Amino acid sequence: MKLFSFLILLGLFVACDPYGFGFKKNPAYILNVAFQAVLSSDHEAFLAVSGKEALCLYGNPEGISYLRTNLKIDEEKIEIKPKLISNLTKRYENPIPVGFWSYYQEIYQIDILDKVSKEALLGVVVECNYGFAGQKKPEYAKVTKTKKYKMKECVLIKVMPSKFAALPIKAKCQPLKVTL
Repeated sequence: MKLFSFLILLGLFVACDPYGFGFKKNPAYILNVAFQAVLSSDHEAFLAVSGKEALCLYGNPEGISYLRTNLKIDEEKIEIKPKLISNLTKRYENPIPVGFWSYYQEIYQIDILDKVSKEALLGVVVECNYGFAGQKKPEYAKVTKTKKYKMKECVLIKVMPSKFAALPIKAKCQPLKVTL
């Protein structure tokens, strides 16, 4: 009976994390929350999962409205292709503050494709930080496995539309511009 319960729990976990990231606020989860925020015109929800360039350009009622008007994506007809951009992966000896101390950072480019035609509909960039809450400790810089980090969170940092023009980057957003 315990084995059966464990298998059900494992099945639920895999269903909730189909890309195998292994933590709740993973790139697929962040993308889903951002997409739902755009569909419901909820810029507050978008603010909670975005950062840098995406936050500056689209994290307001006008930006969300622009995305909602131009984004014509049916969740049932898309395929998501996450790809780790390995040359942008960083390990920090001196952690950076991101709401907790981040000792490790990964950047993912996620392509959203039409399931049938494989045509690119949208691209996004998601930044994931791994670390620990509380005080900084030198031994945390030596952790090499992402599973050992207690804090794991991602944010949407760039939106790259394929079917419509991106909003132009304002002068105040220039310091937050994300280049790959």
